[in-house]
Amino acid sequence: MPIVSSSEKPHDLAAYRSWLAEVHKFNEGIHRSHYEVAARDALTCLAKSAFWTSICKELPNFAAEYEIEAGGYRLLADNTCPELLVKAFDSAIEKSYRHNVVTNAGWPTAPAGGWVLPENWFLRLGDVLRCRFKAKYLDGVEFLAGRIQKKAIACGHSCRVEHKARDEGYYAVHLDLTVACDLRTLTWGTERKDVGLEIQVTTEVQELILQLTHRYYERSRVAEPDPTFKWQWNYKAEEFTANYLGHILHYVEGMIMDIRDKQKGINK
Repeated sequence: MPIVSSSEKPHDLAAYRSWLAEVHKFNEGIHRSHYEVAARDALTCLAKSAFWTSICKELPNFAAEYEIEAGGYRLLADNTCPELLVKAFDSAIEKSYRHNVVTNAGWPTAPAGGWVLPENWFLRLGDVLRCRFKAKYLDGVEFLAGRIQKKAIACGHSCRVEHKARDEGYYAVHLDLTVACDLRTLTWGTERKDVGLEIQVTTEVQELILQLTHRYYERSRVAEPDPTFKWQWNYKAEEFTANYLGHILHYVEGMIMDIRDKQKGINK
């Protein structure tokens, strides 16, 4: 692995890994093994937590409440909790690269809040633990996010809610909270640490768009941004189709809600 200067900005993931090794004593083999074990610890901890078990228990009640309010429309395709996922080690490296380098306008100084490194990324990455709820209708997103937030607060967790509406056509509500877990350390002891959990709430239609555009976004996230490139005017660009498809379908979902609301008024 080539030696990289602390002030030489990495321009790809290979150079970034070299920079981590040289400047921050990163050992990929050791850190990968530790991350994967500690991440499993965190997953087990969350699955057994009062918060998650109560969400799964209450989900059918949330669905029944929504169905009454919505006049018979369903909240979810089924009332089982989604699978809890762990961010893969390579994805953790990639996200720290985006934070430390790609979006860090002050390079070679650390970004706001300091470097995101293996010793702090279970919390700083924000989504080492994650899951996604898929509502059938647009108003179900806000409804379910609100119920999850209330349950998190009742279980003693602070919970930040963010409504995502990106130029790239991504629409979802994100709930960010932390879970205190006993994690294995590099010396194979245990240490109590806060782990970031990201809960995404979106619609089934938006989930489909995410699946269709996943490979494109994987490539674009680690690319250096080009402020001169105006994808909005290049109908042949991958961005044009992927991004506007998300906007169009979000609009269609809004029109479906408008029709539902009008029908509800007629039926009263």
